[in-house]
Amino acid sequence: MIWGNRNRLLVIISLVLAIVSSEVSLLRVSSAASTAICSGASSLMSSAAPRPRKMQRMVTGTWGGQHISLEISGRSASIEFDCASGTIDAPLTLDSKGHFTWRGYYNRQHGGPIRRDENSIGQPAMYTGWIKGDSMTLTVTLAATREAFGTYTLTRGSQGRVFKCR
Repeated sequence: MIWGNRNRLLVIISLVLAIVSSEVSLLRVSSAASTAICSGASSLMSSAAPRPRKMQRMVTGTWGGQHISLEISGRSASIEFDCASGTIDAPLTLDSKGHFTWRGYYNRQHGGPIRRDENSIGQPAMYTGWIKGDSMTLTVTLAATREAFGTYTLTRGSQGRVFKCR
């Protein structure tokens, strides 16, 4: 009787060892497969890395809308708002999707005479937006305070409608 139980016990131990060893082999195989998948994915990701967007320059001309007029000439632009003005003295470029971010100045104006100690240049500002066809959406934000002065819709070739402070 002891030998019979012993034989059964040896059979059970052999089966357990066989199962455990096959699971270890499967773990090794799945580990190797996951390593291969990860390295393949990383090479795919590196080949799909974003390419730098091709920039294009704005064409000289006039853009206008309600309460704004933008005049682009060469490598700069001047902007007239109701009771304000602005300048951009850097190349005006767009990315391949028509988006832009331009640095310049925004100068608040007021009615009456200009004081001697008044800043005529203005404050650093960001002009951001996009162009689609003959339409431009432009947002003006002061660089120091991140205060947005408004978003404007402009049309190529339009003079705009500006009401200056008097």
